[in-house]
Amino acid sequence: MREEETYYRAQPDPTDAPGLISAAIQQASLLIRNEMALMKREIAGKMTRAVTGIAMMILAGFLVLSALDVLTAAAVTGIAAFGVPIWAASLLVGGLAIAIAAVFFIIGRRRLTSTSLKPERSVENIRRDIETLKETANV
Repeated sequence: MREEETYYRAQPDPTDAPGLISAAIQQASLLIRNEMALMKREIAGKMTRAVTGIAMMILAGFLVLSALDVLTAAAVTGIAAFGVPIWAASLLVGGLAIAIAAVFFIIGRRRLTSTSLKPERSVENIRRDIETLKETANV
């Protein structure tokens, strides 16, 4: 019973309009502060998760580079096992790696030209819309 009395005493008098407005403003302010605090905690948690994910991806990239070095060394060793001098096997594997990288670079560069990135359909649609608006305005 004691808790109910405290609860009802904390409530403003229903006939006191300024008190009701003040209580509503206080409650709204408290709600907004609580929601903002929750949003800050949620964003902080998501940022931590994103940073951890990015760090793991960077680490994976370094491990892939290390693995490629090991595979390249294995290829050189494999070719040398057939009686080819190590220096020649190294030149062969290195030259092949550069050739493959050059092909990937050329293909990638072609995909990044200004004409390949131009939003052709959107530009055409906008051009048609402008023509339609001009025709409508002239009628």
